[in-house]
Amino acid sequence: MIRNSKIILYNRIFLFVCLTGCVIQLADIFRNYIQHSVVSKVILSYPASITVPDLTVCSEYIDVINYTAYLTTCPDKIPTECASVDVSTEDGLRHCFADVVGFNKMRSFISSTFTVAQFYNLTYSPKTIFPQVDLSAKFNDSRCSITSLFASNRICYTIQCSYGSPLTITRYTLTEGDLKGAMIVITVNQSIVRDWEFTFVYVHEPFTFPYGYESSWVGLTFNRLPSLYLIKYKLIKVDLLPKPYVTACRDYESIGFDNRLDYFDHCINQSSLEYFGLPSHRTFMYPTLNISFPSHQLNRQSAAYRVIENNCIAEISQPQCHYTFYIASNEGWYPTDDNTSKILLLAPNEPDLHAITLPAHGFYQFLIFVETILGIWFGFNYFGYGQKIFSSLYEYSKIEPKLRWQQIKKQMLLGKLGSKSKQEKPNFNRKRSSKVQVIKVGQP
Repeated sequence: MIRNSKIILYNRIFLFVCLTGCVIQLADIFRNYIQHSVVSKVILSYPASITVPDLTVCSEYIDVINYTAYLTTCPDKIPTECASVDVSTEDGLRHCFADVVGFNKMRSFISSTFTVAQFYNLTYSPKTIFPQVDLSAKFNDSRCSITSLFASNRICYTIQCSYGSPLTITRYTLTEGDLKGAMIVITVNQSIVRDWEFTFVYVHEPFTFPYGYESSWVGLTFNRLPSLYLIKYKLIKVDLLPKPYVTACRDYESIGFDNRLDYFDHCINQSSLEYFGLPSHRTFMYPTLNISFPSHQLNRQSAAYRVIENNCIAEISQPQCHYTFYIASNEGWYPTDDNTSKILLLAPNEPDLHAITLPAHGFYQFLIFVETILGIWFGFNYFGYGQKIFSSLYEYSKIEPKLRWQQIKKQMLLGKLGSKSKQEKPNFNRKRSSKVQVIKVGQP
């Protein structure tokens, strides 16, 4: 009896350990599943063809002023700081604006004195600043266009070489031109850009603008002598998963926007128009707008504008589900023999990086993990038990509905009777009968 009690105790302890381990592992698997965690898959590839991106060049207001047009159109609109300077000549006016007044004060002076359209008429035309734009060796500049825009207290020129749909170029095509590897060749007017102290260059997706504070840019400083400036970029694509996964991305294209920053631009514009009656100074404005520069008006109510900006930043707190990053880099400059300066956008010579987010624990994997744990601890498997359940259901499906319940009750009754007969113990102390039956031969 003592030995049997020990065996029973050991069996119970072993069963408790198995149940505890099984429950802990099942709880951990279930917790990971309901957390909707993710894993990342990174793919490096060299595509045979390359999509031509857009290029945006931004500079200060003072850099693009056509001083001849300024003296002809509005010679009386001169900052008070230049009262002691001879501004009757172009050199004198340039000295007044650049050296005496400076960039920041000139920005404020222009914003408070002119409308957007009025000031644009006082600047050089895009074709004057960028006389020629070439797209590799097989195309001419007629395929590319230049769009002027105002944004963030700067004037920008977006160079686009795609019409209707993004343009792709094969890597083999890039080896046929005089400038190997160059996708876009932009000729700049050396006499104008040599006075530009700092220029922002953005490389971005076709048919978009470099919205917001997250756009990648490089700084470019032009030399006094003609030079060749090299800009290169890396391409990174990211695919995230929406809720309930932890990445919790949002598809901004499904609600009518190019990307997440485009939605931010729309949000801050609409809020600024409703509150101030003017668009945000951070947005891109076409030069034909006959409105005051927003920065001059919004600076007076900067606290209210910061509230609007913070609200719009909260609106784009969810990342974008599918996004392409263009990471620009300045590859330096080289002097040229001719009298022209050029900006070269080079094709990437490094593999594209594609990061894909996948569920760490899908429902199918969850079931497999559960079966594995139950199988380790108790020998459970879906196939064996599933086959038994399927066979039972199949047998019951062939029975008439009226007889099905009778068969179930019969099996239940037999089960009860069987359990009672098993519980009945035999009586080994019962006396055997001493009576003997005698059978006579011939007796019927």
